[in-house]
Amino acid sequence: MFELLNEGPDEERWFPETNAEHDVVFRVSEIGLHISAFGIKGGKNWRIDRTNSQTFNMLVRQVNPLISTLSMPIPSHMNGKIIRAKDMKREYFQQGVTVLGKEHADGIILQRGEAYGVTSADCPTFTFWSSENDTVIAGHAGLRSIIQKSVNERGEYAEQKHSVIKNALNELRVTDMNSVSAHILCGARTGFIYSRKHPTFGHGNMQIQNLIEAMYPHSGIISSDEAINMPRLVVAEMCRYGVPIENITFDGGDGIEIDTHGDRDIFGNPKWASQSRDPKSGRNFVLVQRF
Repeated sequence: MFELLNEGPDEERWFPETNAEHDVVFRVSEIGLHISAFGIKGGKNWRIDRTNSQTFNMLVRQVNPLISTLSMPIPSHMNGKIIRAKDMKREYFQQGVTVLGKEHADGIILQRGEAYGVTSADCPTFTFWSSENDTVIAGHAGLRSIIQKSVNERGEYAEQKHSVIKNALNELRVTDMNSVSAHILCGARTGFIYSRKHPTFGHGNMQIQNLIEAMYPHSGIISSDEAINMPRLVVAEMCRYGVPIENITFDGGDGIEIDTHGDRDIFGNPKWASQSRDPKSGRNFVLVQRF
């Protein structure tokens, strides 16, 4: 099966679809962008063990044959960094694809012929592009990557001096924010609870809730049961830095919004891994490919 990409009035390019096992896919044909999400149906678990390179096999099988590089920076530090493929080291090679990693970062500037991959549970993945230039940026948007605040294991409140959304938009290097488009894929919309009554983290959770309400008033990010809607938080942060809300799309672009915590199939089985629902549920896989 082939899909035609229209890259300009005089240029057309074909690329083959793989036998990828994606559950949701979103395409932006005019810039050769293919964004897909892989859940846990059939007992899948996309978690990788970086001490065992063979665990990359299942991920590499989802990559299109025209992609030569799969960049997988480590997002666990939620440091807001945006890097390039050249900043990472080789971790694995299989089926013509070089997997790059061994660098802590939240996002990457994607060149043509490259892909960005991240295994996650409740955190959304974002992609930015602009009609002003040829730059595409994809990244992981964890709570601590966005609101610049965190609570440590003792329930203490700490500050982080970055926003991955701000950093990514800076790297996009545009003069008109109206030219920017964004896509958000996956993330917990329910069940990601930061309770003020938690015996250890309650005080810090209260401060996080207060910060969200102050930064994004009337946004509906925090529900009545004190759950943080992560995709809605990412939207609010994008809008805070000038991205027009009408330029932001979600998930498969069909109006059906993914909730990694709550979505279930017709048999009642969870569709997605979710740390907030079950810490042992594994990981989902989000793949952003650029042709």
